[in-house]
Amino acid sequence: MTRFTDEEITAWMDGAADEKLAADLEAAAQDPDVAAQIEALMVPMDALRAGFDAVLTTAPAFAVPAQQTQPARRSLAWPMGLVAASIASFAIGLGVMWTQTRPEPMKWTQRAAIYHALYSPATLAGPYKSESEAQERLAELSAALGTDITAFANVEGLKYRRAQPLHLNGQIIVQIAYQNAAGVPFAICLTAAPAMSDAPVTQELEGMAATLGREGSMGFLVVGGDDQAFTKAVADQVETLL
Repeated sequence: MTRFTDEEITAWMDGAADEKLAADLEAAAQDPDVAAQIEALMVPMDALRAGFDAVLTTAPAFAVPAQQTQPARRSLAWPMGLVAASIASFAIGLGVMWTQTRPEPMKWTQRAAIYHALYSPATLAGPYKSESEAQERLAELSAALGTDITAFANVEGLKYRRAQPLHLNGQIIVQIAYQNAAGVPFAICLTAAPAMSDAPVTQELEGMAATLGREGSMGFLVVGGDDQAFTKAVADQVETLL
């Protein structure tokens, strides 16, 4: 795999990369390591804008005092005091802003959805695995996950394409990629997540339909396409297969 520096990726994200570097990065963006490196360099602009907007809207009004005649030797006393007070107020405001608007760490489901959003039908182009090959691969990942997931080689409405382990802060996430009859990529992601809700929740993640929930101690995410009823139906199968 081609390695890229943070400077090269930043240049690409800013539109300042040359044609060769841009082409190389776009081709490599489907690699999990490169995708994770790109994600780590993304600046949460929405959170920053929201933070500064909060400062502007909640800052107290300041009335400029009427000009007073002061002896020449004291003419700098008020401006310097005003500067000091302004600096102190701004520092306090920044502290409040950071405390109130600091974004929470991304959940594993959101990170998995960001990764899957990079998929296209070409990402999952053949040759395709046979059912026995799929079950063999899933058996390997079952050992790493601590749960038998070989049954996920057969999911109604989806065709198995591949499975791979992802890692997030020491947490293993098994991503199983599928396509529906129209070739649209879908993913079922599984990880130990006992804190998740038992009742499946259907929502939109990264512009895609998604259903997430838990069966026993195993958290799951079904993501792909734009039909939330379909991801919910697949999630019902996931609960049965687990």
